[in-house]
Amino acid sequence: MGMFLKLRAADGFETGPFLEKENRLEWLQKQVGGPIEVVGLPEGFVMILNEEGKINKLPLNHAATNIAVKVGGYADLIVGDVLILKENGEEFTGMDKLELAGWMGWC
Repeated sequence: MGMFLKLRAADGFETGPFLEKENRLEWLQKQVGGPIEVVGLPEGFVMILNEEGKINKLPLNHAATNIAVKVGGYADLIVGDVLILKENGEEFTGMDKLELAGWMGWC
């Protein structure tokens, strides 16, 4: 079982086990507060964010923006809460503890 990393716009981060049931659209939408957008990151990782975050004026997520720009080459600001997971084909999976520690270094 892998882990997820949730970067909160307002107050740090959260980690937890990424269960098979959490690979459902409804769970992902709940975590980011609306429809999801997937931003690719290197080595099979993805950042899942709220597709309507800017329209809904969600707060800037400094950590997620830093990761997206410096690691993913993404040239935009990230707002709202985001998840970082691994992508396996058309499904998302959790990461191992070593991978999680690497991403937490950006928080």
